[in-house]
Amino acid sequence: MAIYEPKGERINLTGYQQGGEFRPGRVYDPSQQILESGQRDVGKYKEILNLQERQFARNLETDIQALTQFSGTLNEFVQSTVKRKNEEQYALGLADVINGTAELKPEFLEKHRRDSLILKESAEADSSVATTLENQGQIAVAEEFRNKSQAISGWRAYGQAVGTAKKAASKSQAFFSSFMEGTQPVVPLPDGRFIAPNQAANPAEIEAALEVAQQQFLADYGVKQVNPAIIVEHLAPTLQAVRGQLSTNQLMGKAKEARENAVSDLDGQTISEFSNPSMTSGDMSESFQRLTSDYQIKGGLSRGAASDRALERALAGIKSLPKDVAESLLANLAQVPKIANDPNSISLGSAYADQFAAAADGINDRAVALEQRADAEREKLATRAIDTLTKARQDVNMPAQELKLLKRQTVQTLGLLADQGSSRALQLRGELLAEPENVDYTLYRQYRQGIAQGQRPSKAQLDKDFQAGLLTANMVDELDDYATSSDRDKFMQQFGPDLKQTVKSGLANRQAISLDPFSNPLNHNQQVNAVINDLADISYKVYDAARRKGQTLTQNDLNQLYENQLPVVISRYFKQDPVTKAWKPQLISKNPAVTLDKIRSTLRGYVPDAGGFDPRTIQLRRLTSGGSRQMSKAETEDNINRFLNGQPPTPRAATLATSNPGGLIQLLNNQAQINDLDPTPITNSPQAKRFAEFQSVAP
Repeated sequence: MAIYEPKGERINLTGYQQGGEFRPGRVYDPSQQILESGQRDVGKYKEILNLQERQFARNLETDIQALTQFSGTLNEFVQSTVKRKNEEQYALGLADVINGTAELKPEFLEKHRRDSLILKESAEADSSVATTLENQGQIAVAEEFRNKSQAISGWRAYGQAVGTAKKAASKSQAFFSSFMEGTQPVVPLPDGRFIAPNQAANPAEIEAALEVAQQQFLADYGVKQVNPAIIVEHLAPTLQAVRGQLSTNQLMGKAKEARENAVSDLDGQTISEFSNPSMTSGDMSESFQRLTSDYQIKGGLSRGAASDRALERALAGIKSLPKDVAESLLANLAQVPKIANDPNSISLGSAYADQFAAAADGINDRAVALEQRADAEREKLATRAIDTLTKARQDVNMPAQELKLLKRQTVQTLGLLADQGSSRALQLRGELLAEPENVDYTLYRQYRQGIAQGQRPSKAQLDKDFQAGLLTANMVDELDDYATSSDRDKFMQQFGPDLKQTVKSGLANRQAISLDPFSNPLNHNQQVNAVINDLADISYKVYDAARRKGQTLTQNDLNQLYENQLPVVISRYFKQDPVTKAWKPQLISKNPAVTLDKIRSTLRGYVPDAGGFDPRTIQLRRLTSGGSRQMSKAETEDNINRFLNGQPPTPRAATLATSNPGGLIQLLNNQAQINDLDPTPITNSPQAKRFAEFQSVAP
């Protein structure tokens, strides 16, 4: 072990700090003599030389001054270089002492211990003298004695140096740990490269990083100014322990990182190998055993953990393949032995039965998810196709011929999607085929434009256009929300309660009816309702006429209207005896077509009167769901032919189909049976088969 003689600056035991002896080299400097001689010559030359010579003299003077300045700079450079070299040598020597590769001379350490003991005893003696003076009341003398005592001041300085070393020792763990996490390339390597401390991977690189950290630590905490003996006693053991711990942690961390990286790489390799559709059972066995071994050697896993990991990743690779391929590979992998070259080894399928069952479920779930995704995509395409047609139908500039062509193309697109299993496409295609052939989209747009301008159609007019095939059921449903009849319903929702109360109060005040405690009529309900309906019709007509003119009638306006019209309306359904002043109700209607006998005669062919039933003659025929006759035999035959030839049904059949749970197919099937027609062509049609398939899987 080398013997290190400290030469740097240190704290003496007396407390007086004196820097290490420093004798920098000094370069011989002739510039001063040259300057004095040159100035004398220049003065003589200036008197005898011409202008050109005087210019030369000035240049010579400038050169001499530049030479003098350069010489001074060179001298400073040499001095700073020598000083820096001395400091570097001291730092390296101090590092050797701290690291334990060199030790202070025994006589130096012995002298340090002896001097420190003498200094301590001297300081204690001087402190005792000062205390005695204080006890005698000579406080000022005692204070002055303490201040001038070299032993006391030296011991104080010695304590400060020890405190500096101990403070540095307490901070060393945090400093070194933070430094080793650094990302800046500050650690030099023998090959000339620089690396960051956190990149140090082998013992040599880690030791180099710790050495740089120690030099920076000594400089940052001012430890270089402390006596080396104090450093050896109070700092070196801590630094050696910290460096040893960090070196071990760094090596273990890098080893763990390498194992984790190896496991991650093997995961990807295993998934890649087992996602190969052409892999045979032999290939699987070889790959499984090889990868299990790699997980143990490169990844540091135990034998059981390596086998579990290899199988888990292998199943993940297989599950990523299509269903039929994945199931085949899964069956092959289940036959692979868990232990190579062992005829009695259990198979992977038996050893990992739960994992294989979960993998099989995962393959099925993935297939179902893919199919659902495909169904959603087909439904999206079907919706997009019908939206395109709807947008074109709302375009006022779209020619009718192009619109028909677009509809035909949409029907074809929806048919293809329906053949692929899209229930949404099947539904939309059926709706398009059920539309009348002569739908007038210009009329539909005119209705919409009129509604936007406040001109609302009547429900009767919409029904008429629907029966004529000019409007589809969807169009009627949309326009019906804005029809005048709907406005009357809204009017009654807002003003109906007050109107009804006005009628009942008016009749009660006239003693034409009696009311219960809840203001409900006790008699003549039919006549009361008739008065309410008539007054509501009159009030709505006045309200709607005012609205069309841009006016809004208030509740008070309507109350005045009720008072004015109520006597007229009451006189239609109640008569007052001019003598007795009693009120008598009148018939609601005098139309002979709605008398009781006439109603029975009209309905007898379809709904017999209950009084005419004879239990012995009743025949229960076709009393099934949808078993009533809704179309004649000729109309049914016509619509069946239309259906089989791919033509839309008649407007009446289309209307009936919208209210039938089974749509047009079920309607024609029921009507064919009722009219004694053969329903087989309907049930055997492709449309009916698709509908049956859809019904079988529908929730």
